[in-house]
Amino acid sequence: MDRVLLDTVRGVGKRNDIVDHSLVMKAKSAGIESLKVRSPLTCDSAEGICQKCYGLMPNGSLPNIGENVGVLESSALTERSTQLTMQSFHSGGAASTAKNVSASFPRLQQLIKVPENISGKASLAHMDGTVKKVEPNEIGGWEIFVNDIEHNVSPGRTPIVTVGQEVKKGEPLTDGPIKPQELGEITDHLTAQKYIVNELSDIFGGAFYKKTMETVVRGISDNAIIDEAPDDTGMYRGNKGTLSNFKKINRERSQMGLEPIKYTPYFKSVDTLNVDSEDWLTRVTTNRIKDALQKGMAKMQFGDISGKDPIPAYIYGEDFGQPNKKGNTNGFY
Repeated sequence: MDRVLLDTVRGVGKRNDIVDHSLVMKAKSAGIESLKVRSPLTCDSAEGICQKCYGLMPNGSLPNIGENVGVLESSALTERSTQLTMQSFHSGGAASTAKNVSASFPRLQQLIKVPENISGKASLAHMDGTVKKVEPNEIGGWEIFVNDIEHNVSPGRTPIVTVGQEVKKGEPLTDGPIKPQELGEITDHLTAQKYIVNELSDIFGGAFYKKTMETVVRGISDNAIIDEAPDDTGMYRGNKGTLSNFKKINRERSQMGLEPIKYTPYFKSVDTLNVDSEDWLTRVTTNRIKDALQKGMAKMQFGDISGKDPIPAYIYGEDFGQPNKKGNTNGFY
């Protein structure tokens, strides 16, 4: 609900129609069980999220251009997390949702900090196929064969599949938490992003619209590193940037018949999200202020108030660059 329809569905609605009760009733009458909607995770905008991929605000209208929906959604999550944790503390865990949130904070940290090593992680299927064999091995773990490919399972994990069972690529073969980076490598980045969204939604007990999670997850996973770049791009192997911007560049290059940039999406910890940013104001707000100032001056970096990080826009303020009462100019040098 409150999303925007992706495609025109005859007798139900047109592309970009708001999904409301009336539209849902039309779909049900037509025997349609699912509708494709636009999402922050799949928005083509290279700067922020467009109105229609975000959907309606709580007041029932689309957000204004320039409205910082990322701050609104992350603030809502933070506030709700604090409330639920406090409720759990004062009620001794009587509130089921609060208990769920407080008990799941270690997993919440895993999802937003995406550590390289996750203790007791699940083993995932590397391909679609049939489970051919599930046997214990000599070191206390298991050997699970999907088709003819062996999957080694570490000691301490328990298989959750049986011989003859059909599995999909990326599906867990054992118990344990799924490592998002591994899921992304086996399937694709979007699948891993969706997984994090669903996990976060479960942790918060379904207290938020999925698009709240999608907005936040897009903000912390919109990263890519260049594997190969044509000479005319001015980019080099190893350069980092936003996944959405690289996609935009490739769409433009495709229209001109030019070779695309090759890149690999990746997840980065929320703790280090701003460290390698080219925006000097963003870097200043990390705990590496001296380094940010020195490199910012040396490389003539600039602050982008239209970027994904809200801090430069807040620092900038409405009176940035305007004369103050003493006649001096407000600004950063």
